[in-house]
Amino acid sequence: MLNKNHQLYPKLFELFQTASEVSYKKRATIYTKSSVSSRVFLIKKGAVKIYDYHEGHKRTKAIWYQNDFFGFDGILGKDRYSEYAEALTSLLELQSIEISEFENRLKSEYEICKDFFNCLEDRSQFWHRTFYKKSHDSREGLIIDYLENLAIKIGVRVGFEILIPIVTTHQDIADLLGVSRQTVTTTLNTLKKENSIYYSRSRIIIRNQEGKIRQ
Repeated sequence: MLNKNHQLYPKLFELFQTASEVSYKKRATIYTKSSVSSRVFLIKKGAVKIYDYHEGHKRTKAIWYQNDFFGFDGILGKDRYSEYAEALTSLLELQSIEISEFENRLKSEYEICKDFFNCLEDRSQFWHRTFYKKSHDSREGLIIDYLENLAIKIGVRVGFEILIPIVTTHQDIADLLGVSRQTVTTTLNTLKKENSIYYSRSRIIIRNQEGKIRQ
């Protein structure tokens, strides 16, 4: 179960096949808020945390995984990045393209342009569904939905279970979903006691081969 963006946006992926590559160690800074938005990135391996500060507290805004794109600020008309980006995993491998080259290819090749706008639309729809669920579902249901979506995106089938190999902190999940850290901890502990999941600092296992936590 690997992120299938390479199938959803094939022309966008082709654009990065000859892009420059760079590696980062965990917690290394990729770019900072207000630094010049000079490149667009594709994650080849690992994960990236996007964050900002709110009233002096670090707040996770997004987490991107293998085959995800990020750093679109320059393409969207911003001269500077609007948030911070850092390596979330012990080894992060990125491919990147200069904004000027990316813009020129968007202008000259319709299929790449279409893939790019489809990518933006899909992200918008994802967050729309997330906030809709936040308004209508229980906090527990929102967290379960997040884990099941993560299983689809990066989960690996191991026997009759699904392993989520990249684990974020409870606070990261709370920030992403707009709930309290205590709510995340309580929900995960409840699911663990039910034997629906197993989790530790390094992994989450959903004890269902389809990645469903509750039937």
